[in-house]
Amino acid sequence: MKRLIKRLLAGVLCAMALVSLAATPSDAFSEYYTTVTKSPETKEYATLQMPGKNRLYTSNGKRPKRAEVKASWKNGGIYFMPCPELGHGVLGSVETGTPVTIFAEQNHLYFFMTDDGRMGWNGKGFFTKPTDLPEDEAEPLSEGSDLTVGDVLTVSDFLAGRHRGVASEFFYADKALVILKSGESEKVTVHGWFSKATYDFKTVDGTSAEAAWCGKKFSSGHRDVEFTAREPGVTTFKFTNSKNKRTFQVMVIVL
Repeated sequence: MKRLIKRLLAGVLCAMALVSLAATPSDAFSEYYTTVTKSPETKEYATLQMPGKNRLYTSNGKRPKRAEVKASWKNGGIYFMPCPELGHGVLGSVETGTPVTIFAEQNHLYFFMTDDGRMGWNGKGFFTKPTDLPEDEAEPLSEGSDLTVGDVLTVSDFLAGRHRGVASEFFYADKALVILKSGESEKVTVHGWFSKATYDFKTVDGTSAEAAWCGKKFSSGHRDVEFTAREPGVTTFKFTNSKNKRTFQVMVIVL
């Protein structure tokens, strides 16, 4: 009997090991479409999991939807959760009444974006009933919004790609999407952990924004890039490193 129990336990442990291996892809970062942002509460880095391509409304022939934050967890708002599961920290918060665009849903949670480009997940019950976007792509998302329907569709197409904001756990940016108005600029931190590596970027398409490194070199694995608005439109930048072929992209929308 003891021998039988030992064999059964060994079998269970073996099965658990196989499940664990099967659930951990060798290239997890590229598979999960992640970007990284800094958590204001813990002062640590939390990973924002982008929705898989087949989870986006646009992949099913639909459009993103519009809603408002209606319920609160803390201080009259809700959290930006980094993934469609509880217990993985928060990226920040957004106030009740804030209009948002919903791009996808998973596990009864929405992947949403505020009009200033902040993204995250939270439960469907914390939002008003989503409504359809206007048909005209030139129309604003809602009254008072600077974003148009066309801008949101562009963001959705961008989210459907790979390596948005991150190449690997050793090479990534704090944000995959930057939204600017005319005359504005914003600094985004790029993280590169390869020893003696050279990092660079180039414009993939668009002329609406320009970018420049801040400082002379990476310090403790970090260096800021400043994006500056030039004219209305969309510009995408591709970041590379000399250690391997992994790259990531950052998109800048100028309103």
